[in-house]
Amino acid sequence: MISCRVCVLAALFSLLIITLIPTTQSADCCLKFTRRPVHCRWLKGYTFQDITSSCDLNAVIFQNLRNKFVCADPSQDWTKRVQRCLR
Repeated sequence: MISCRVCVLAALFSLLIITLIPTTQSADCCLKFTRRPVHCRWLKGYTFQDITSSCDLNAVIFQNLRNKFVCADPSQDWTKRVQRCLR
């Protein structure tokens, strides 16, 4: 009877530890920019990436029609042109 209580307490303690440990998420960040301009007809949208503790670059992240992502330098003229095209 005592060993059963010990097992239950150990299981509850383990669950408590697991729930209190913060989960870490891996950041999906642009690490570099594409060198080649992308035409807006192959893209369906874009988002912005700001510099955070886990991302070192400001970037525009274009999503193409095949759900792949392309990182672009927001200061480049072609990037601004494609953003206007997608609006």
